[in-house]
Amino acid sequence: MNAKKRLLLIGAGPTSSLISYNIAKNAKLKNAVDIHVFEKSRGIGGRFSTSRSTKNPDCLADLGAQYLTQNQSNQSMKPYFDTLTQHNLVRPLETSSIPGFRAAPKKSHYACVNGTSSIVKHFFEQAAVKKADIVFDCRVIKISPAASGKVEVTTEKQGIDTFDLVISTMPVPQILQLENSSELISDLDMKRNLSMVKYSTRFALGLFFDDEIRLASSTQPLNFIENDTVLRYWSIENVKRTGSFSGPTSVVVHTSIQYGAANVDVDNLKPQLFEKAVSIIPEAASIPNDSVKSHKWRYSQVLESYAGKPGCINLKDSIFAAGDGFSESGFEGCIYSAEKAVSAIEAALNL
Repeated sequence: MNAKKRLLLIGAGPTSSLISYNIAKNAKLKNAVDIHVFEKSRGIGGRFSTSRSTKNPDCLADLGAQYLTQNQSNQSMKPYFDTLTQHNLVRPLETSSIPGFRAAPKKSHYACVNGTSSIVKHFFEQAAVKKADIVFDCRVIKISPAASGKVEVTTEKQGIDTFDLVISTMPVPQILQLENSSELISDLDMKRNLSMVKYSTRFALGLFFDDEIRLASSTQPLNFIENDTVLRYWSIENVKRTGSFSGPTSVVVHTSIQYGAANVDVDNLKPQLFEKAVSIIPEAASIPNDSVKSHKWRYSQVLESYAGKPGCINLKDSIFAAGDGFSESGFEGCIYSAEKAVSAIEAALNL
């Protein structure tokens, strides 16, 4: 019996979890590869990360992705939403009465009952990829084809490890920032297409009230702010997730695309954003500083995808790149990319 191939997924976000899930459903692939995951942060989720209050673990806030959207005309995506519904991880999000919500025909939206990170954890768990199988605080700085036909991966702290196949799900610009990017990406057309992938930058603020309160500003789960130079959106997280005001209250505030673009080189805007948030949500003034979490999403939503939206590309030899930057922004984009990545693995292993 042939030894299993070592497959490295770079990033513990939705695309990697969906790749793992689809491998587990494929009998040939499941028996052909061992999955390893490197994640540069300290937790699972990527842009689907969920934060918790340090004082009340039941007080949650999704600082990145806010909800899932299903295109009803694309039936191939339905099984993914079905499994989430069956496991009580999502619930329908009613948006028809929300002012400013840009509704689209034949699209349904879902709130993540236990936070967006639970979606990523679910697909990893279904693939039997445990938290212990993921190396956290592990930043990849170099990916190199080895003379043996394998791939050497260099990390900032853990050193060098060797794999048979590598799939990067990091944001596309970070591929171009690898130490050996010019060696890794020698095809000029590919390099140009990679450089043309664009993301928005957003700053997010999580406000943890820890107790159940009612906000005078709004009762809507999602709130869109018009004609403001700084803020674009804020949510009442407990209402969004459960449809009820009961339970500890938390709020997430997002800046506009324009504000993010203007401050792309600034890392910490917490004081300014908190002051702005208080002007919209006066109750936030009573929240202590350690109950306010600020996060900068340098690569938030995909604005311009890789040419042709292939879902996954072969960078060189047994090194691939996937993620919604190669499809379209959002959960369905991650699904499409994951399916293409799995097809690429099958082809690489001649299965």
